[in-house]
Amino acid sequence: LMMLSMVTALVILVISSNVVLSLGMVGALSIVRFRTAIKEPSDTAFAFWAIATGIVCGAGYTVIACLMTVLLGMLFVAVHLFSSGKRKSSYMVVVRYTDDCTVEHKLHSFHHYQLKNKNMTAGATELVAEMMLKESDMQKLSKLRAEPGVQEITIMSSVGGSVL
Repeated sequence: LMMLSMVTALVILVISSNVVLSLGMVGALSIVRFRTAIKEPSDTAFAFWAIATGIVCGAGYTVIACLMTVLLGMLFVAVHLFSSGKRKSSYMVVVRYTDDCTVEHKLHSFHHYQLKNKNMTAGATELVAEMMLKESDMQKLSKLRAEPGVQEITIMSSVGGSVL
């Protein structure tokens, strides 16, 4: 989000001094339409950054574009380095267990647990949940797999980001 605000400031800095350029910027940005939903704020920032840099360079402000590219690049690296250890990943977890097992109660102890599907048959229950997991949570799932009544646990990486 910090990057998005810096890119916006870059665009406003360039177009604030020229009315014709500002109208051209509005037209150029209104043409851009994203066919797929962008779920991550950083992806939005990169897309807007690329568009803004192209427009700023096209307007003849290459020094400003180069300066902001270096600053935004350094900010991105800093944010990536400081947040890489704290980041959780989104996973779809499928658990197959017998009806007499208390798995569902134990899954609620995980942070950001969201039930997606529950299929109950005569001898077993299959539960699908979306969860944000850290490495320590993976170990808790391994312990859960060892409990009596748990038949199978499948962990899949969630593609395209999470809605949590």
